[in-house]
Amino acid sequence: MRSSQLIGILFANILFFVGGYFLQKRALEKRVKHLKKQVEELENLVAAMIEEFETVAGIDPESLEPVEEEHSTSAQPFEASGEMESLLPNPSAASLALEIDRAEELQPDQTGVTGVDADKPGDFPGDYRQRIYQLWQAGESVAHIAKQLNTGQGEVELALKFYKRS
Repeated sequence: MRSSQLIGILFANILFFVGGYFLQKRALEKRVKHLKKQVEELENLVAAMIEEFETVAGIDPESLEPVEEEHSTSAQPFEASGEMESLLPNPSAASLALEIDRAEELQPDQTGVTGVDADKPGDFPGDYRQRIYQLWQAGESVAHIAKQLNTGQGEVELALKFYKRS
C-alpha cells in the first residue's frame, strides 16, 4: 500500500504543477494581449494629439515631409568647419563694450522697466510670493513660513532674496 500511496501523491503533485503551469501561461497570454491593446490605444492617442497640435498650429500634415536623419558612424570628434565659423557672429571686445556703455546710458523710464516697490502688496507677480513676504514682515521664521505654506525652506529663502534685490 505504501508504494501506491507514494505513486498517487507523486501523480497529484505532477498534476498540480502541470495545471499551475497552464494556468500561469494563460494568465500571461491575457496580460500580454491586454498590454498590446493598451499600447495600440496609446499610439492612437499620440497620433490624435499630434494631429490636434498641427491643426492648432495651422500646419498642414500633408505638406510636411518626413525628416531623414543622417547618423555619422565615425568615431572622430566634432570639428568646426570654416563654413560654420563664418556663419557665427564674431563680436569684438570693443563692440561689446560699446553695447554695455549704451545700455548703461539708458534711464529706467527709457527702457520702460521699473523696479518693484516692496511696500505695495499688489506689485508681486503672485499671491504666493506676497504671502511669503507678509509672513516674513510679521516676523515669522523661514522654517515656519515654509511649514505653513507647505513648501521647502529653499524656495522661501529664494523668494525673500528676490524681494531683497528689488
